[in-house]
Amino acid sequence: MDESTLRDSEVVLLVYSRYIDKSDFAEEMVFCKLLETTTSTADIYVKPNNYLRINNIRIENITPCAADGAPVKLL
Repeated sequence: MDESTLRDSEVVLLVYSRYIDKSDFAEEMVFCKLLETTTSTADIYVKPNNYLRINNIRIENITPCAADGAPVKLL
């Protein structure tokens, strides 16, 4: 996940998926959503959680990781 501020102070949440495909790393953008209110933890939590629920993706099927070694917390 990443959050970016656009012109006019619009904030979007970008969610990417990184995975292994035929022994190679691959990356795809899952979604890009406008954050209508604030960039609080609660607001950022809602968008991916709704996406998973609507698309019937179980949280147990997701493995958190960070390329830079930073600690990761899954929704």
